[in-house]
Amino acid sequence: MLERMHFFACLRAEIIQKLINVVVVEQDRPLDTFHTDFHGFEQPPVHHYMRPFWQAAEAAGRRSGCLGALPKYQYVFRYVSEFLSSRYPAHVPRFAFAFVSSGDPRSFDDDLSVWLEELRRSGALERTAVLVVGDHGPSHGRRRHTALGKAAERLPLLVVGVPAWFAERRAPMMKNLATNRDRLVTPLDVHQTLLALLDTTDDSSTQVAAPSTCL
Repeated sequence: MLERMHFFACLRAEIIQKLINVVVVEQDRPLDTFHTDFHGFEQPPVHHYMRPFWQAAEAAGRRSGCLGALPKYQYVFRYVSEFLSSRYPAHVPRFAFAFVSSGDPRSFDDDLSVWLEELRRSGALERTAVLVVGDHGPSHGRRRHTALGKAAERLPLLVVGVPAWFAERRAPMMKNLATNRDRLVTPLDVHQTLLALLDTTDDSSTQVAAPSTCL
């Protein structure tokens, strides 16, 4: 039976405790976090989310990979950029989760690079840690057993970028990151990394966190 859900329960307590403003931006409404395997939510789970925008686009008959002259993922980029802009004072913590699931890879890579460069020029990346993660692709059906399906399931991309001042202040953390660069990591490691980034104390030492089963 489908149930209603809360947003990422394992991170939500940490985020709320630190009074962090949260945005969840997903490209395709039928496959979003809150409705693929759930009946949505009873209370808004985050401060900002893009579902109403895509509902309006669908109502207008916009179902292709583009909306107007732009691919849909460009609207995701713009939404996150606005969230990271001067809408909030610079000292207000923010957490953004963005997911895009379509688009020509040839143009997407270039557009992603341009967008990150725009964020850098705007100064947003001076106060932002960025994690770029590759999706696994279709994990069911006959396509999974093809060469393409096997390759899609083994996308190892995980890129972590932090401001230079943060890297200098958290040298032990950066050393761990470099050590693990060519090692197999799991969602457990990504979760622990997010928790570490949420720690805004100035203590540059590293501590071994207790094992957790929450992703």
